[in-house]
This record gives sequence, structure tokens and C-alpha cells, in this order.
Amino acid sequence: MLVEGMGKRKAHSLVYRGVTYRSLLEIEVVKMLDKLKKKAKAKVTYESEALPYILPERLYVPDFVVTRKDGSVLYIEVKGYLDRDSTRKMLAVKECNPDLEIVFLFSKDNPIRKGAKMRYSDWCKKHGFKYSIGEVPEEWLISKN
Repeated sequence: MLVEGMGKRKAHSLVYRGVTYRSLLEIEVVKMLDKLKKKAKAKVTYESEALPYILPERLYVPDFVVTRKDGSVLYIEVKGYLDRDSTRKMLAVKECNPDLEIVFLFSKDNPIRKGAKMRYSDWCKKHGFKYSIGEVPEEWLISKN
């Protein structure tokens, strides 16, 4: 389970096991992924790929790239806070890369905006993204075949 409030604390350079991460939340996620990847025989890398969107000028770098035992790839976007710019970007990424499996991991299921009834999970459902709140589901790392 992710630590409460982990998404709000940020630093420009947090080093964990020789890799520089952008937030404490990402370090918590990499610890979860480390536990799961051995059992699933998956490979996990951090910010190792760039996906084009709104061609040709923009690139999206997913937080984690999971290569499953069968070779299928899952992209994990870790969010403590899902702002309007992020939602627009992710919809554009999905439109330009419709065959990719992109999922969200949120620290909490907050409202999409202050006072809104729609929550992060509702936004994901509406736009066809898989998501999880607080934990990396083991099935995300297991081969589809």
C-alpha cells in the first residue's frame, strides 16, 4: 500500500539503488514492482522509452516499462496528482498509440478537480485506461498468454 501523501512530496533528485527518481511515490512503486517482477519473471525499467504523441514534436516518457515473460509490454504512469495538463497529454498519447497498454497507479482516488464528483478512477474508466489505487496489481506483470 502506498504511503498516504506520498504523491505530494517531490524532489528533483531522489536516488534509490543507484537510480534517480522524481518522487518518493515512484520509489514506493519501484519497491512494489521489485517484489512482483521475480514471481512474474518480468523485466521492469524506469523511464527507459519515449512514446510519440501529437506528432512529430512531443514525446511521452512513461514512468515504468514492464516487459512480461511473453514479451508483451505494459507502461505504468504513477500519479500522486492528476492535473488537467496530464489528462490532455495522456489522451493524446493514447490516440497516437492506441495499441499500447498504458495503466495508471494513483496514490489516492482523488476528485479530478476541486469540488468535482468525478474521481481519478472515473476518469480512467471513461477513457479506457486500467488503473489501481495504492498498489501494483500482480496481474499487471503476468504474461497474457
